Amino acid sequence: NDLLSGSYIILSNVYLLLKDFKNAHHYLVKHQNIHNQLFNEEKRRKISKLEAKHKMEAKENEIEMLRKNNQIQNLELSKFKILRNFFVAIFGSGLLLLIFIYYRYHLKEKTNRQLKELNLTKDKFFSIVAHDLKNPLNSLVSVSEFLVDSFSTIDKGKLESFIRNQYASSKHLYALLENLLQWAQSQTG
Repeated sequence: NDLLSGSYIILSNVYLLLKDFKNAHHYLVKHQNIHNQLFNEEKRRKISKLEAKHKMEAKENEIEMLRKNNQIQNLELSKFKILRNFFVAIFGSGLLLLIFIYYRYHLKEKTNRQLKELNLTKDKFFSIVAHDLKNPLNSLVSVSEFLVDSFSTIDKGKLESFIRNQYASSKHLYALLENLLQWAQSQTG
């Protein structure tokens, strides 16, 4: 087409020199038509290239926006996971704390019950020990008081009998106290 257009312009110039204006005009119009056709094709090619470039840039922009949206969603998902893990940790810690408090309360209640039972047992034990110690001590006090009050009036045989009874009661009381002391030492380790 370029060669043909160039040939038509040469022919138009030749006919113009020959003063054949009709043929000069005819070849000039043919040249102009081919030239316009070439110009239009060039424009179409450039427009197609620009359209393709524009489409490519639009696709790249769309891909970039999708990538950024994906990053934002990943960040939001990561944030959500962090918050979820934080709340799970808080809930778990709270639950463990409640279990620990309940366990401590239950243990304290159980310990208090055991202490009350032990206190009652101790009180019963002291009552029994006091009762068991009271009779021998009462006997010792009574015999001692009798001996003090009537020492000069008692004959030697009766005095010896009282002293032997006193000695036996004292020995019995001492053995009872010794047993009680051994028991207390075994209980305390």
